[in-house]
Amino acid sequence: MTLDQPKDLDLSLLSDAWRDVRRSDEAAEFKNELELELPDGHLLSGVECRAIAARRLNKESVWRLPRVGQCAVVHLTWSAEMSPSFPSTTIHQEWRDVIAELADRDRA
Repeated sequence: MTLDQPKDLDLSLLSDAWRDVRRSDEAAEFKNELELELPDGHLLSGVECRAIAARRLNKESVWRLPRVGQCAVVHLTWSAEMSPSFPSTTIHQEWRDVIAELADRDRA
């Protein structure tokens, strides 16, 4: 299943450490933070991103990339970055791969 529709994102597969931010004021706050952190050359530079979930302490976040039907797992640094390696980001075509990555990092 590709991530063509928001309904494909079953946030119930995430633990209680995560919260849904899609319909909250936090979504805009996360978007602003992501834009502040992204240096030129970053994977997400110039890509439309929508915050969908955030983990405790607001460092780890999951984003929907609607134009390309993918999701990104982003570890925010809460500071402006100069290296395109930060904030650390992985892109996934399938929601199950997002869940698997977070489980592998003991973060699901």
